[in-house]
Amino acid sequence: MLQNGNNNSQLKRVLFFSFLLLYTGVMLWLCNELNIWMDEAYTLDTTSAKYKLHLVIKQSYYFESQPPVYFILLSLWRKLNDGVFFARLFSLINIGLSAWFFYRLSNLIRGVKTSRWVLILFLLNPFVIWAGLEIRLYAFLLLLSVLLIYFFFRYYISEKKKYLYLFLFISAIGLYTQYFFAFLIAALVFASLLFKGWKIFFKFSLYLIPVILIFLPNVMLMADQLGMVQSLKLQFSTMQRIDMVFHSPQNLMLAMEKLYFARELRWVILLLFILLIAWSYLKGHKQNRLIKTFYFRAINLSILTSLAVIIMLAVVMAVTKIDYEDRYLIIALPLFILVFTLIDKHAFVLSRFIYILLTLFFSWLFFYIYYYSNPVKQYDYKGVAKYISLQARREEPILFYQSTISLPFGYYYKGSNPLIPLPHQVQFDTTYMNPVKDTFELKQSIDNIKGASGSYLLISDLNEAMYNGNGNRKMVNDYINNHYSITMDTLFFGLSKKHSLRVRRLEKK
Repeated sequence: MLQNGNNNSQLKRVLFFSFLLLYTGVMLWLCNELNIWMDEAYTLDTTSAKYKLHLVIKQSYYFESQPPVYFILLSLWRKLNDGVFFARLFSLINIGLSAWFFYRLSNLIRGVKTSRWVLILFLLNPFVIWAGLEIRLYAFLLLLSVLLIYFFFRYYISEKKKYLYLFLFISAIGLYTQYFFAFLIAALVFASLLFKGWKIFFKFSLYLIPVILIFLPNVMLMADQLGMVQSLKLQFSTMQRIDMVFHSPQNLMLAMEKLYFARELRWVILLLFILLIAWSYLKGHKQNRLIKTFYFRAINLSILTSLAVIIMLAVVMAVTKIDYEDRYLIIALPLFILVFTLIDKHAFVLSRFIYILLTLFFSWLFFYIYYYSNPVKQYDYKGVAKYISLQARREEPILFYQSTISLPFGYYYKGSNPLIPLPHQVQFDTTYMNPVKDTFELKQSIDNIKGASGSYLLISDLNEAMYNGNGNRKMVNDYINNHYSITMDTLFFGLSKKHSLRVRRLEKK
């Protein structure tokens, strides 16, 4: 019997490490295959070698509208290699570290070695995968969130000051990475008051004063940054903004916004998930009534902290009118996933059956829903760059409308033809997405371009809803049709499922 038990344990280890090896291989492949999109191009510019460290800090504040820690670290990382793959690898390493500390966190609150299935669900979470494949700050922010929660619970359990100091250090780093990190800090401190009492609450509050003082210089910059990110595209009511925040947990955990099913089927999936968590929670509550455990107390603390973060974020979104994205709630994602540990409260066979079903569901989301079956983000810039290399004439200028698509394209185009955004070169300030305002500006922009071929290639997107209404596309198209012969007109999808770029050759009539 002992030998069979050892064999089963060894088999489980082999299967688990085989999963980790396969997962790492697929993620590394995607790191290389996925083309960048607009936001990643911004990060690459902000952290490029052309900027010295003080300019990276300035760019992070005045263009990215974010504190600078992530951009500083990435700029230093890219001094080793400035390629796209290497920049994305930084995010993937952060996900690996997040997973390691999340596993330690789940073991800590359980008091025993928790199931590896919870770590698998963490790694297969659609948003965790997305963050690991983005050259943006969210993978690093996820790592900071896991660390903050981990050191919080370490101090909560032992009250050793070294964990308090580590909590404060991560708090300072987090606040200088993203402002919303303050909500997670505040929610955890508030939870300590309810679950631990006034003494530990005052200690947290007192020791956080230096962190707050260190953060104060950011407050002077917030007004300008707020103006840059406030919603100018769409108008939502206050209740709609609050509703978007409260829908984020289901989107982060189940990728509900990516499930292209009938609405009724999505509701069925969500209802089954809620019933599973509620059933598991009630079972844990029943067991806790018989034998009081720290674990169930920690789960309640996690749920309360999550709710506090959501409420604070909803209030801020409603008041400030900032364009909201689900990714802003990544600070609470580790708390959401901790709830999966409740599945272990069921009988062994049943809990493993549930874990397997969830793993299959998330694996399916990974490969077929969350756009990784076709490794393209938005537009297939790699494909269109190769296409242009074959089609472009010698010294034929390549024009872009909108200018934002010129940025990611430039990382893949290896030809010698000049790349020229319209109406002017990209300026990394609040005017960088401004469209051509009238035909005079358009004519002047094109006439100032000299090319030996006597023709131009114009690349444009077809997203009429993005930025400034339709970006004056009708005016641009009418002018082109009246003044140029269009000798090539191609809609290029490449590997993209939905998004195409329009490539036209313009020759003067």
